Amino acid sequence: MIIKTLRILLLLFFSTLWFLGCSPDILRQLNKAGVIPDDYRYGDLYRVSNLPEFKERQEICPKEFTADAPKLPVNLYLIGDSFTDEERIGKQDFVAQNYTRVHWAHTKKIALDRTKKNVLIIQTVERHFRDHFAQAVRNLEVTTPTGLAAPPKNIGFWKSFNQIFPVNTEEVLESFLFGNDFAFQFKEIKATLNQSIFGRTNDLVSFSKDKKYILLNLDTDSTRIYSSFTKLYDNEVDSLIMELDRTQKHYLAAGFDEVILSIVPNKTTILAQNDGEYNHLIERIQTNKNLSIDFIGVYDAFVNSKSKLYLKGDSHWNCAGQRIWINKVNQKLKKKSRT
Repeated sequence: MIIKTLRILLLLFFSTLWFLGCSPDILRQLNKAGVIPDDYRYGDLYRVSNLPEFKERQEICPKEFTADAPKLPVNLYLIGDSFTDEERIGKQDFVAQNYTRVHWAHTKKIALDRTKKNVLIIQTVERHFRDHFAQAVRNLEVTTPTGLAAPPKNIGFWKSFNQIFPVNTEEVLESFLFGNDFAFQFKEIKATLNQSIFGRTNDLVSFSKDKKYILLNLDTDSTRIYSSFTKLYDNEVDSLIMELDRTQKHYLAAGFDEVILSIVPNKTTILAQNDGEYNHLIERIQTNKNLSIDFIGVYDAFVNSKSKLYLKGDSHWNCAGQRIWINKVNQKLKKKSRT
């Protein structure tokens, strides 16, 4: 009887694992409900390094606009990365009446409402600016309302297979099994020993020279295009400016009233700029005489701020840094709504 019960419990346990592994959306809902802890709750850099000195629970940032708050007759569209993920930023942060976002990894069909001003903001973190604008951006496709209802497509065997067994199943299961505080205790002991005895840590992270900050290795490795310290030649700047111009012309011709660029500085750029030879990407783009696209800049505000603007154990901004960017966006939208 005991063996039979044990078999049933094991079957239920592994069935639950399989179900969650194949249902990342359900796992995210369980995270939000607090049933299963989010293993990113102490930051993405802590998650891969497990170093306790950089462990800090992420705060929930307050929203400025309630459901009843008066807003501008503006449709705001955003192409963005993880800095503007829905877990961080949403409609209640903006003064615009409507808000639509698409991640850089995806495309989306939209139909513009011409009774309101349509504004497109293209937001990218500094490290990915060069690869994002290696060619003109086309993440949003402007179509007619009837064009939004595309006929169903035959997705094929392998796409069907990946819907049943998603490619990130292993990561989902690892989060479910080892993303709790109990497991983190053992991970922290291992990480501390590896760092103190062998001087090793996860390859995805690096540290400022004074060891005060944990950073994303992509930002510091000068052999890679993403780094704040990678050489940036004038001819590449010219090419990037050209692609920005092509992108703006495309979306203005498609019906947008305004197209605006915003580059979010790397954490390394703000906290460890002197650890290498900074390429000054943001300044060289923003002040380029051939730049035609409007710009929402936070670089100067971040560099001159006396406050902490990035999370301790994460590569992203904290609520103070996020609020600076949101305020600048709203100021720009108010200005655009008057023109």
